[in-house]
Amino acid sequence: MPYQPLRATLNKYIPTTGIRAVLVHHGVNDRNDSNRQQFADQYRTVIQHSRETYKIPDVAWLLAMEDGGIEIDSEQMRAGTSDVLASEPNCYVGADLLALRQQRAGRDDTIHLRVDDWDAYATLWANSLLAVINKTKPKSAVLATEYTSNVVSTSVLGISNARVFLPNSEIAFLAVAVGITAALFLSRKLIPALIALCFVTYGLGRLRSTP
Repeated sequence: MPYQPLRATLNKYIPTTGIRAVLVHHGVNDRNDSNRQQFADQYRTVIQHSRETYKIPDVAWLLAMEDGGIEIDSEQMRAGTSDVLASEPNCYVGADLLALRQQRAGRDDTIHLRVDDWDAYATLWANSLLAVINKTKPKSAVLATEYTSNVVSTSVLGISNARVFLPNSEIAFLAVAVGITAALFLSRKLIPALIALCFVTYGLGRLRSTP
């Protein structure tokens, strides 16, 4: 089973987006490399490892019931998938590719889907997900969860420490004074500029003495 794309997605995107379910379409490529038991065991290993590693024990997995078309015997793959569905919690039947066998039957390539199959394929997945949507338990985005909890507890953007993010009156006054001083010097109004510079120097001294 090609695990790298799943690992990359769980690492890079899921902490930001959250996740409702993992949809897996896999099986035909393993038909000559494993029997029913081996296929099921490998499937379980991937599911269990992903759940433990990425802390998503309750996230649903929807497993496609594979069909390789009229020229390939997919029965052991389908049986192995059924074994996983019966033994692993929060695993459900995904798209059943047997429904698309007939429209692939008259082609030179009876295995792979074509562009004009995509709508039907997407509908199979949509229907399978909608059938179990109320049983699934999503994992929220980590960033969204932390932001929400921090706002509620006022630990990041709360009123109690808003001063960390917003300038206080002295800093605001000093910023205005610096701007005025620069403008006066540029316009060659030296006496007013020197007076303004005194205010800036005084303000800087107060900031440096403030713990």
